[in-house]
Amino acid sequence: MPNMYFAKVSISSKIYDVYKDESLLDKILDNLVLKVNDKIELTINDEIDRNNIGDTIKFITLDNNIEKRYISGRLIRIYTDDVEKYDASQNDILKLPTDQLARYATFYFDLKTEIIGFTLGRYFGKNQFCNYFQALLNEFTSDGEFKVFLYKNEMSFRDDIQRLKKISSIYVSMIIPNAPGDKSLRRIFGVTGENLKEMNATQYNQEFKSDNNEKGININTEVINGLIDGTCNGYGTMKIQGQDESNQEIVIYSKEHPYTRSISQNQKNTISEVSELTRKYIKHIVSNFFRREH
Repeated sequence: MPNMYFAKVSISSKIYDVYKDESLLDKILDNLVLKVNDKIELTINDEIDRNNIGDTIKFITLDNNIEKRYISGRLIRIYTDDVEKYDASQNDILKLPTDQLARYATFYFDLKTEIIGFTLGRYFGKNQFCNYFQALLNEFTSDGEFKVFLYKNEMSFRDDIQRLKKISSIYVSMIIPNAPGDKSLRRIFGVTGENLKEMNATQYNQEFKSDNNEKGININTEVINGLIDGTCNGYGTMKIQGQDESNQEIVIYSKEHPYTRSISQNQKNTISEVSELTRKYIKHIVSNFFRREH
C-alpha cells in the first residue's frame, strides 16, 4: 500500500521577528496563501537538486483557501527526455524526443499547523519534494524565508540507532523552531529563546565525536534525546556513525526514517483524498509532539 509523508514548514530568516511578535507568524503564513500561484516556474539549480539541474518545478491545480488557511494541489517537475519505443514493423527501437514530460507529487499544506501531507508519483522522492517545496515557497517570498523538513518516525530511528554497539560520531543540522516556548528550546538546544536571539543564528550545526575506542558516545543523554526529538519533529536532520556487533561501520541517516501513514492506491493521486487524510493524520502528529513536550 502506498505511503503518505509529512513535512514541517518553518520560518527561517524572520524567526526572531516572530519571537518578538508571535502574531507575525499568522500574518506571514496568510500572506503566503495569497502569493502562491501556478504561474511562476523555477529552474532547478545544484542547490535545489544536483541530479535534475535545468529542469523546471512549479505548482499546478492549486486551491488556496485564506479562510480555512490551507493550500492544496500538485507540485510537478517538468523535464525533457528521449522516449524509446519498439517498432514492430522495423523490429527496432525508435527514439521519440519529447519535452514537457512531468513527474508530480500531490499535497495538502495546513497553514494552521505548518504541516504538509503529501504523496509521491513515480520517480519523485520524498526529500526531493521537501527541497522543491522549500525552493518554491522562497520564490514567492523573500529568499530563505522558509525551511521544509520531513517528520521522522522516532521509533524506527531509535531502533536503528540501537543496532550500533558503539557510536563514534553524531552530526546534527537543525533550524530554530517557530516560537515554541523556552521549554521546547531548552529540551532541543539547551538554551532559551533569549539566548538564541542574542546570537542571531537561524541554524544550528553541531558534531559530536568520541575517541574512546570502547564506549563511544553515550546516546542516552538529555542533550542527544532532545536533538533526536527536534529532528523527528521536522526541524532538521541527523547523521549517526558507528559500529554494529560485527564491527561493521554503519551510517544512519534520519531522512531514511520518514513518518508515514498508509493511503490506498486509488486515493494517493486524488487531491481531495490526500487533503482529507492529511487533516486526519495531522491531529496525531500534533498530539504526539504536544505529549513529548509536556
